[in-house]
Amino acid sequence: HSSVLLLNLYVTADRISSKAEDDDIVVRNPVEEPDDRFLAQARESVKAAKKYLFEKYSLSLNKKYRFDFALDSTGALFTGNSLGVAFAIGAIAI
Repeated sequence: HSSVLLLNLYVTADRISSKAEDDDIVVRNPVEEPDDRFLAQARESVKAAKKYLFEKYSLSLNKKYRFDFALDSTGALFTGNSLGVAFAIGAIAI
């Protein structure tokens, strides 16, 4: 028996200086023990989203953003590898 729980993922993005070396990515996830896997997954997902937007719509890869991902994870457990698609879709949607 398995069950699925859909959670709300909130995403905001603001332009930052193009002189910044990388996008600034914040993951706000109220878990008991914050895990770098969430941040690493968010970074990879944003890179994939920006690559997609460049290839599909010729949007510049040079523009830098501050992405703020917030997940309402009350009562949920994560493996750290289950949010990549959600992070990428959130980055594209913004």
